[in-house]
Amino acid sequence: MRKILTQTGLVGDACSEQPRTWGLALAEGAAVFLAAVNTAGDVFSKLEQGVCTLYDHLARFGEFQDVLAVAAGSQPSAVQPWGWHPLVETEALRAGLLVVYRFGRIPLHDHPGAHGAQRVIAGRVRIQQFEEQPRSKPSGSLRSLKLAVDRELAEGGTASFAPGKRNIHGLETVWPRAVLLTATALPHREGERAWYYPVPLRPPDRSSILVNRVCRRPSVDHLKAKRGWDSTPAFFKE
Repeated sequence: MRKILTQTGLVGDACSEQPRTWGLALAEGAAVFLAAVNTAGDVFSKLEQGVCTLYDHLARFGEFQDVLAVAAGSQPSAVQPWGWHPLVETEALRAGLLVVYRFGRIPLHDHPGAHGAQRVIAGRVRIQQFEEQPRSKPSGSLRSLKLAVDRELAEGGTASFAPGKRNIHGLETVWPRAVLLTATALPHREGERAWYYPVPLRPPDRSSILVNRVCRRPSVDHLKAKRGWDSTPAFFKE
């Protein structure tokens, strides 16, 4: 794992005698998070412990507080009701602060082949995580998803996903805006992600939904036309 980190520039040949710096804190936190991917046992617990350790490594530094202040004070754009403030962007790890603005919702989407976790820093957020039905046969863009997790997270709350497990998820603020530390190991490349939009059909199984899978990121007009700002069927809000 250290070899991967060194190749991607997250760490060099630092030794224990060197003073703690922002860069070293990033490297150490990233190493702990990435190690969770290859650790035996409950991968979700390991990932969530990893993102909490990453937060502990970073929160003491003024550089992190500066990014957090910018994220907390940012405003939604006309393009999307959420914001992204990167901390690490490499082939091995992508980490940053995700802001979901008041009344905002991130439509269902996936992270193909990736492990990831999120920790709420401020606010409250509702997260829904789905898995594709193993016995369902895709019909064009139509997919059947089974609900795996549906819960609210307050400050300090965590959630995680792995390849094929809880990997399709969506978020919405409860009150007010929410700021989350998000880390993704072996993140997907641009264009690999898909978005999932529920169709107005109620499946026999109450814990399942039918969705259209869209491979490219939709425009604002498309999101609104497909009710992308409100991507959860009514029967999941009851």
